[in-house]
Amino acid sequence: MGYFRLFLALSVAVRHMGIPYTFFLRGQVAVISFFIISGFFMALVINGKYHTSGDAGWKWSFYKSRALRVFPVYFVGLALMAGWMASKGHPTVYTANLGFGYLFQSAMMLMNTFTLGLDWMMLVNVVLLDQVFDPNRVVLFWSLSDTLRSGIYIILPFAWALSTILTFYLLAPFVVKSLGRILILGLASLALRMAIVFSPDLFSSWGWEYFFSPAHMVFFCMGALAYHLYLPIRQWPGAGRVGMAAMGALFIFFIGSIILEGGIFMGGGFDYHDRPQYWLYYIAITLCIPFMIVASKSWAGDRLAGELSYPMYIIHPIILLWLYDYVPMEQPLWQMLVIIIVLLSSWALLVLVDRPIQAWRTGADSMAASGIKKRSAGIRWAPLPLAGALLVASLFIVLMDEPLASPPVFIKGNDDFKVAYHKERYFAFPRMWNLLLTREDIRKIEQSASGASREEAMEVARRQPRGEAP
Repeated sequence: MGYFRLFLALSVAVRHMGIPYTFFLRGQVAVISFFIISGFFMALVINGKYHTSGDAGWKWSFYKSRALRVFPVYFVGLALMAGWMASKGHPTVYTANLGFGYLFQSAMMLMNTFTLGLDWMMLVNVVLLDQVFDPNRVVLFWSLSDTLRSGIYIILPFAWALSTILTFYLLAPFVVKSLGRILILGLASLALRMAIVFSPDLFSSWGWEYFFSPAHMVFFCMGALAYHLYLPIRQWPGAGRVGMAAMGALFIFFIGSIILEGGIFMGGGFDYHDRPQYWLYYIAITLCIPFMIVASKSWAGDRLAGELSYPMYIIHPIILLWLYDYVPMEQPLWQMLVIIIVLLSSWALLVLVDRPIQAWRTGADSMAASGIKKRSAGIRWAPLPLAGALLVASLFIVLMDEPLASPPVFIKGNDDFKVAYHKERYFAFPRMWNLLLTREDIRKIEQSASGASREEAMEVARRQPRGEAP
């Protein structure tokens, strides 16, 4: 199962590289697959470890365990991205006064630090922009240059999925022990999701399907149901063979899709991941997970591959951003080199950050179970007040700075021009411009071709000599 998780992480990374993802899953489908797998493993660890441990405070132990799994790696990624932005003069919630006041800036700092709420922020961003602008003027969120380089409010945009996962972690101890509760939550979430899908007039933006965390709970519950299927079959001698057959069928399906359609789940936009063929895939994965777990548990390297998936999800946007200006991403050999660099960086993050933290946690848990009181146990909580103090200090420092003007909003252009909406005007400029949205870049946008509409701005830009810059 670890190799499949690594394949999903690579699918997300390749999607964000902006290159054809013929041999990988669509990024959105890969993220939903992660949600299903997370539901399975959370049901597995809660029912198999915490709930049966006899510890009255097992829920608190579970939350601590998840926090130590998620946040150390995330904090490293956040620090690296914030450091890169600072080196480029790129304003962030930690370094610049955004001009929205104390409450908004402090809320954005907390969201970026602990991820909770980032999915709602992404939802509000996409839904509001879809309402303000014409529906075909899609925000260029999924283009690497515009996604990461306009991250003034959200430093790691892909962390929205962590917020959704953490929401499920908070609910899991109260849900996954009971098959009835899993069904209730799953069916309620499914009903909500179908209401969104079949009510386009009410939920007109694709963001409701992708960033609205209550509509994702059905996938976690599907994974939890897979755990209850796993219980009766794990000792069955034929389970491994069924698992191998399931993986073979999945491989044949992928290869067939590549041959017949030019890729796996090709075609469509962001809202296509609720079509019937996608749901058949989600159901098939749910049914196959228990058998795949049995079949792959003794595979060499499978555990390492699974461990690499989370560090890869965190580190890949940073590596891609660092390499973006220096590597021709459209060339296959360079694409392979970038993937290798991402893999090596993920391994380094695993070895240098995640494994030491998990080793410390395991040792501390063993000592606690043995009744040994660790003299320095209180140190484990020191980072929390320290982080709070740093956030408060940073907040007051940045609010003393001159407020920034609202940054331009990127909207859909065409093959030749990008378009930004700024100060009630539309500005068109060549797609080759890589903008960081620093003050200098904003001035550059303000000096580019402009008009009262998107089409007018692009027409003005089209009449200018090719490559002319202000």
